[in-house]
Amino acid sequence: MFMNTAASLHFFERIRPEGCSWGALHEEIASIPDMDAIECLALAAAYHDLEALVEEAFFTQGHPIANWAWESGAWSRRRFVQLAAMLKRRGQEADYTQLCANLEHVKKAAETLDVLEWWDRLALAGCEVQYEPPLLYKHGTADLLIVAPQECYVELSELETGATRGKHNELRALVMDVIFNAEQPLLFAGKTIAGMPRSRRTDITARLLALRHVAEGGFLATMEHPDFLHLGLAPLALQSELAAWAAARALDIGNLTTQPIPELEDWRLRRKIEEKSVQLPRGKAGVLLLYSYEIYLQYARIPAVLSFLENELRNYPQISALILRGLYFPQSPDPLRLTHEGHRIIAYSNGRHWECTLLLYNRIADCSLPATLSERLEATLVQGINDATVERTE
Repeated sequence: MFMNTAASLHFFERIRPEGCSWGALHEEIASIPDMDAIECLALAAAYHDLEALVEEAFFTQGHPIANWAWESGAWSRRRFVQLAAMLKRRGQEADYTQLCANLEHVKKAAETLDVLEWWDRLALAGCEVQYEPPLLYKHGTADLLIVAPQECYVELSELETGATRGKHNELRALVMDVIFNAEQPLLFAGKTIAGMPRSRRTDITARLLALRHVAEGGFLATMEHPDFLHLGLAPLALQSELAAWAAARALDIGNLTTQPIPELEDWRLRRKIEEKSVQLPRGKAGVLLLYSYEIYLQYARIPAVLSFLENELRNYPQISALILRGLYFPQSPDPLRLTHEGHRIIAYSNGRHWECTLLLYNRIADCSLPATLSERLEATLVQGINDATVERTE
């Protein structure tokens, strides 16, 4: 289901740097596809609460939440509702003011969003949690400290983006810049096939500008280059033509997708575990939570990944458990809930894409997690999954 012409005009005006505002977001609520009346009311309330909290800070250039604004689907709008709900639930915490300050900071916001999500998940699972507690015997802070049912430090991090992913991001940024600076509102749909070599930037820019010129002239303009990009542009009057072109290629109007790249190598995990383990104090329980943006935890590879991580954690007894989350290609439409040799594997769709989370326990940790804490930690992994999902043990 695609946005109508009026909504598309709002969409174009909203994503332009000079036009992104809470007012523009409020105006398009009634036109968002796949959101019912109750969700629309919740979204309006979320916008109101977030504006009162941060004013226009989220729309600063480079802020990760600004990216939510130009994505046209209901999924991105639900993220605003979820963010407002999490902030409301954590509003009475002692460290709430510092959390909000970090959310407003362009360079801190992405990590803060991840920390907030896990703070909220742990609290909903029945844990008492502190935000950014001071580290023992050293300067700095941890991301979270579970105070009860057992003291446990939590550290979060993302695996570095590889060179190939970086080239995809450069191409994506170039395409969006060309679209944002069009002389009239243009609809778009596309996906990057491969990254952009810097040696070809001039050539690719010229092709994109020529494509935009055709669309600005009132025509459907498409590019299907097998090496790097599929892209369709159209004026608002040709929305149906672009929708048909996009549907035939499994694309959505208003989205420029990137193919997952299965390039995450074991050495990246090894390096990140070594880097972040120093943030977890010895003699205390500690959980390391890592995010990956690659396809790494596929079903057939899970035993091999578990074996690799088990061997790696032998070097870090301060890590009681490791949580690794990444993209996932499902083998069936049903969520996966699996226990393998005591470790937990969860995979499900978050509404936009599938993700897999692995919870690995370190058998030689200084402080093993007691059953009361393990149960609550595992409960955070299945929040939002259909309770009818069959549990499997291997």
